[in-house]
Amino acid sequence: MTAIRLQSFRCLRDTGFVELRPLTILVGRNSSGKSSFLRFLPLLRQSIEARTRGPIQWGGEYVDFGGFEETHSTFSDDDEIRLGFRTKLDPDPGPGSGFFNPFRASLGRSSTLGSIPCSVTLAICPDPEDTVVAWFRSVEMEVAGHAVRIDFEDPNKLSAVFVNGSEPLEQVRDQLQFGRGSLLPTVRRFGPGGKASQGTIFESSRGLGSDGLASGELVDALRPLCHGNTSEERIAGAAMVIPFGTAEEMLESLREHHAPGHYWRESVERLDVTDSAFLKIRDLAVANRLGAVLESLDSRLEAFSKGVRYSKPVRATAQRYYRRQALAVDEVDPEGGNLAVFLRSLSEASRRDFETWTIEEMGWRISTSLGGGHISLHLEEKDGRSHNLADVGFGFSQMLPVLAQLWSMRPSSYGKFLSSFLSMSDSTFVIEQPELHLHPALQARLADTMCRAVSSPRLGDLGLTLVVETHSEAIVNRIGRLIADGKLDSDLASVVLFEPSRDGKGSSVRTATFDSDGYLQNWPFGFFEPG
Repeated sequence: MTAIRLQSFRCLRDTGFVELRPLTILVGRNSSGKSSFLRFLPLLRQSIEARTRGPIQWGGEYVDFGGFEETHSTFSDDDEIRLGFRTKLDPDPGPGSGFFNPFRASLGRSSTLGSIPCSVTLAICPDPEDTVVAWFRSVEMEVAGHAVRIDFEDPNKLSAVFVNGSEPLEQVRDQLQFGRGSLLPTVRRFGPGGKASQGTIFESSRGLGSDGLASGELVDALRPLCHGNTSEERIAGAAMVIPFGTAEEMLESLREHHAPGHYWRESVERLDVTDSAFLKIRDLAVANRLGAVLESLDSRLEAFSKGVRYSKPVRATAQRYYRRQALAVDEVDPEGGNLAVFLRSLSEASRRDFETWTIEEMGWRISTSLGGGHISLHLEEKDGRSHNLADVGFGFSQMLPVLAQLWSMRPSSYGKFLSSFLSMSDSTFVIEQPELHLHPALQARLADTMCRAVSSPRLGDLGLTLVVETHSEAIVNRIGRLIADGKLDSDLASVVLFEPSRDGKGSSVRTATFDSDGYLQNWPFGFFEPG
């Protein structure tokens, strides 16, 4: 996932697309919308994990937005909330990509064409019978240069599909039916009488079944380019070679396909990307693969959402003893309340690795000990002195869940977690106010740890992103210092500023980036000063 956009979402009228860099810092005054933006990420995860009547589960294990009515911005001019995403679809993602990708098998796209940049915006509106629930109003996509919009008449009926401004499926609109994916809708074509289409030669030969929404119409559009004696199979074969790509890629594939014969080659050679005949073919080809595109995008969003880990702003206080439980947990919960159980779930080798890592990063280590039916956590200093976690500063109990979760996302640290982590295409750790109750020097040291995490090539290959909401000037300044010292690439970090809009209606968002000397660009003067 490369960027996210929220519109009419609480006080956020329109964030624009906010780029998610490996280290994305969110700053702003209180009630400026930064927490709403950050908590949208765990909201996605709880929506994926729960069985819901709509695409979003507003209240759940991680965050509670109330319902649609409470989340919808009072500054909005309509009754929609719009959720936007930018990503890339790879025709050959390789092992560990984490999502089913039909491009190589079903979209006719060669891996040599590269990944497909795309954006998708989901417009949701309240259910008239229950404002806690939302349903699809529309889905808009920009994929490989094509503009697609799917409109819904009510919670159970699709009303129109537009491709590049045309409606190529208008004649078969009544045969289209949509269902629920993980976040996006699915679209299938049914034949007369409500039965699933058996498919044309094109559909069955590619194994697309009802996912091919316009295969027959596409064959009909290609027929004028062929000699009158050309068989249906050969025309269908020509349809199959059209990749899901740009208009230029589509036309090039038609020119390189010679099977329909000499008449075909001459006809295609005369085509131009602006010809009405080609534009019809282009739009039908996009519409035909639309079911597979939605499925691929939905799988990508599902994988991204499942990869979100979240640390709340106020974490559990340290206890002298924790009750032993016969549980094995593979992540620290948002409050950090299961930290002791998490650490005891590790193998002996993994616990030693965690202890070594905390010594290297912080200068002390955390160990666990068993006594009767309880677990105790101890902070051990380099000189050998040991303290029960309940006897040290409150800040340590607030920082430890963040450190433990961050450590567990290192691909070399926790084998059990790694196996599930590799099934995801992205891993995003969302942290609210990691600096709470920490001295500025320790805040800066925590910034060092976060910067090393996103700088690691092994983590980078797995798509680690840290999204951090903070009020800490020490953290922001430390990131700039590390960039100036050559310890962090300036392209890996950004600071997103949330500010009250000039008209007093909600908040505005802008992004400040670091130059190679560690100085912030587009940064307001006196941002951390009272005023």
